[in-house]
Amino acid sequence: MKRIFAVLLALSLLLLAACSKGVSPTEPSQTEPATQAPTEPATDAPTEPSQTEPATEPSQPTEEEGPFTVTYAHAQADTHGSGEVWVQLLAEVTNTGSEPLTLGAADWTVCTPDGTELAVRKGVSAYPQTIEPGEKGWYYDEFTVDTAQTGELAVQYDGDALAASIRAAEQSGVRYAVSDVNLKDSVYGGVELTGRIRNDTAEQGSLVCVAAVLLDESEKPLGVVYAVLGSPLEAGAETTFGMSSEMLPPEVKSADIAQVETFAYPLAE
Repeated sequence: MKRIFAVLLALSLLLLAACSKGVSPTEPSQTEPATQAPTEPATDAPTEPSQTEPATEPSQPTEEEGPFTVTYAHAQADTHGSGEVWVQLLAEVTNTGSEPLTLGAADWTVCTPDGTELAVRKGVSAYPQTIEPGEKGWYYDEFTVDTAQTGELAVQYDGDALAASIRAAEQSGVRYAVSDVNLKDSVYGGVELTGRIRNDTAEQGSLVCVAAVLLDESEKPLGVVYAVLGSPLEAGAETTFGMSSEMLPPEVKSADIAQVETFAYPLAE
């Protein structure tokens, strides 16, 4: 009997020891505050980037304007006497740098107002070819399109490609004196322009180009007329010129033209 009692006592002690160890699963609850520590930086971290916001001022990218700026780009489609739709493309570039610029042939894309491409014009010429600081040059083209779309159109261009076409000039461009300029409406539509050119340089002028940019009273360009003289212009010589354009918008008359910017110069080879 004593042996049985001893066995029972031993078993009771073992059970008591096991129960005392059963509290160990609750021990991790004491470490719960430690799991909160990583979340504390998370509440502060999002506020740190706000301290860098002043470095993203939008005005900074405009600090470098470059040597030129496209100050106007427009196209107009109109139906002319033959029934065809002609487009007049005109883009104005201003020399915003400190050196003369040569306006090389450039590509321009004409689109409808909703962005549908109508034509890509490659190698469009500028008038004049060389512009001094502060001066403007005009890219101009006229062409037919196979569409019934008329009215104002959009002009798009690749800025990098245009920058590659416009380069620093080796020297200022040669200009001939232009005088006695007369503008009138043409009986065939459009306008006619006449005048005189004098070569005051010591060199003969070959392939002499005469160009006139037609501006309204707000200095908005309405069109360009140009021609190349049929013979060289000798040093010290003077000659007359006459040119016309039927591709101006039909509603534009000579009375709408408040200013005529004329240029005469030898074309670069």
